[in-house]
Amino acid sequence: MEAKFRTVIIMVKLVGHDGKVCVKCNEAVEYLEKRNLMQYVTNIWTADLRDASSDAVKYAKNNFVRTFPFFLIRHFPASNHPMDEIYLSVGEFAKRLTYLLDNDNAECYDGFKGEGI
Repeated sequence: MEAKFRTVIIMVKLVGHDGKVCVKCNEAVEYLEKRNLMQYVTNIWTADLRDASSDAVKYAKNNFVRTFPFFLIRHFPASNHPMDEIYLSVGEFAKRLTYLLDNDNAECYDGFKGEGI
């Protein structure tokens, strides 16, 4: 069966005006590491509040995301226009990621290739 998607997993962390990564972001990394899921995060974006022009800050604003960290499961279908699944909860993200890993041979899923955006 020919795969239809390439998938990239992205975690978006927040760096506050004080230059520190948010506490919840660090807790989310620990949560994912304990479940051996952090290894599948292929990109980490940083939304730095000191730089409103950063791509991660723009992405959050354009998608009305005000909670950090958040997670993207970005699928690239044959048309190459990405389709994003946005998760605001590390628990819900972990459930979805586990489902994708457990169903690696699903028709619409081509595994984690690790390519960047």
